Amino acid sequence: MKQMGKVKKGLVLGLVACCLSLFTSVQAETPILGTATVRAIHGTAKYKSPDGTWLPLKVGKNLTQGDTISTSTDTTLDLFLRQNGPVLRVMADTTLGLNILNFTDSTGERVVNTQLGLTAGRILGNVK
Repeated sequence: MKQMGKVKKGLVLGLVACCLSLFTSVQAETPILGTATVRAIHGTAKYKSPDGTWLPLKVGKNLTQGDTISTSTDTTLDLFLRQNGPVLRVMADTTLGLNILNFTDSTGERVVNTQLGLTAGRILGNVK
C-alpha cells in the first residue's frame, strides 16, 4: 500500500511538471504587439484608430496594429517600426492600414509578423 501511494504522488508531480512545461512554452510563443512611431511629418496626416475616430498625427505618436494612416497632398510621413521594419515612408495621398504588427521570441529565434494594407497611394520601405 505504501508503495502505491508513492507511485500516485510521483504521477501527480509528473503531471504538474508537464503542465507547467506546456504552459511555459505557450507563454513564450504569445505574440508581442509592435508599434510604429511617427518620426517625421512634412505636411498634414491623420490616423484612424480601431474605434473609427480620425485624429491628427504628430511626431512622436505611437501607432499600433489596427490603426490606419491617411496623408494629404504634398505630405510625406516617416514611421519607425522597430522589429517590424525598421523604417517606412508613407507618401502623399496614401491610405495605409497597420493590419498586423507583432513578433514572437521563441526557441532563441525572433519571428516577425508585419502586414500592411495599402489601399491608396505609395509607401517606401527599408526591410531587415
